[in-house]
Amino acid sequence: MKKMYLLISLLVTSMSFAQQGSSILFDSTHFGIRSFHTFDIEGTNQKLVYLQQGTVQNNSQISGGNFLVLNNDRLSWGNAEFLNSLCCAAQNECYPVDYLAVAKTDPNVVLFNGLFECTSPLSSGDYTKISMNGGMTSAELPFKGTDTIQQCRGFDISKTNSQVMYMAHNYFNNVYYEQPRIFKSTDGGLNWFVTDTLQGMKPISPNVGPGFGFLKSMTWNDNVVFTSTYDHLAYSTTGGYDFQVRTDLPPFKMIVFDEGDLWIHAVSYDNKIYCNNGGITNNWLPLSNPFNITCIEIDPEDHTIWYAGSDNSGVWKSVNAGLTFSPYNNSFTPSKKVIGISKDAGSGDTIIVATDKRVYKVWEGLLVNVESVETSLPESFSLSQNFPNPFNPVTVIRYSIPSDVKGMSSNVRLNVFDNIGKQVAALVNEKQSAGSYEVNFKAEGLPSGVYFYKLEAGEFVETKRMILLK
Repeated sequence: MKKMYLLISLLVTSMSFAQQGSSILFDSTHFGIRSFHTFDIEGTNQKLVYLQQGTVQNNSQISGGNFLVLNNDRLSWGNAEFLNSLCCAAQNECYPVDYLAVAKTDPNVVLFNGLFECTSPLSSGDYTKISMNGGMTSAELPFKGTDTIQQCRGFDISKTNSQVMYMAHNYFNNVYYEQPRIFKSTDGGLNWFVTDTLQGMKPISPNVGPGFGFLKSMTWNDNVVFTSTYDHLAYSTTGGYDFQVRTDLPPFKMIVFDEGDLWIHAVSYDNKIYCNNGGITNNWLPLSNPFNITCIEIDPEDHTIWYAGSDNSGVWKSVNAGLTFSPYNNSFTPSKKVIGISKDAGSGDTIIVATDKRVYKVWEGLLVNVESVETSLPESFSLSQNFPNPFNPVTVIRYSIPSDVKGMSSNVRLNVFDNIGKQVAALVNEKQSAGSYEVNFKAEGLPSGVYFYKLEAGEFVETKRMILLK
């Protein structure tokens, strides 16, 4: 067992947020923050930002669950009352909106799901509603459960046509389907028709299984729609018809579409970021991370800059398109659990960060109250980031094999792949004893671009990304 000592200097002595790189935009310490939603809107650099407060029970009364929307001044908030939780006195319970979608071409078009009537006992499950005027009025859609178990599996609105909508649900016109159906509307929700049936889809709230489900259409190709089963990613390339299940991929908890370079990035429940170059049927290559990722945001103007939220250490930042992350800002109190990050185009270094207690405007890195820590690490396989990176035309790849591998040696393979998953080089394919190794990768005959190198040794598999820049 090896021991590593990590010392990070205390960078500040003051907790004055306005002077030290961040300021509080909204304090919900009492209620907490249940969810944070951002939507790209056509014709503006600013994202539409919603937050949902949690609920608190005092004696026999329960309150909270309100929705707010960030104003254009990026300093104040307005009320989004049509999305507020329904608090029922008889049940002493508040029922929140679990999911919403906003049309990119018309932010007045909103789909949202929740429980919207109090009866004793509760006689109906979740509703899905639509508003065409930003919440001034709304109408029920024909997707309504008959009990309090969440039956919705997700929904979305086309990014280029607000009349095109997708819905995954077990109920339609009061008829229950054992397996969720995929529905589509091409007239703004007036009429719906079935496009597919998909077994094992996750619900949008975790009261019937682990994790959250989703349904999401691609930003630059409306025919591509993603969703998640309990075990795998699923997708359609034909506008909601003929969903295919990728049994080689785990379920994802979020997908981010990077319109700048037409890449797709997803966060899995096993704490990896999966990258795809927009070729949906191509390989998705995983990148491992040193912290538990809750969300990611990509700078809309510099696609090499990524921000990632963690469950207990604030915001991390990458300046090489997710290849490596470093701690960026952990000055948040009383909680460092980040549930959402938003970055507007034209906002310089400023990002908006939501923890489960407060929302902050952050414009520089800040690490506070980090003491000397002793961490015990077992001897283990490791794959290091190549150096230099970017490179031209030679780079060094280092890896280690532990001393506690069963037997005297391990069969090791180190291969390089291009951005569509085609193998372009086999660097190592042999049995190797415990130790540290380095290999030169020469890319003289390859074009500039993103490449991936993958180490396989026994049950250990890890992939990292590198950039060839000629």
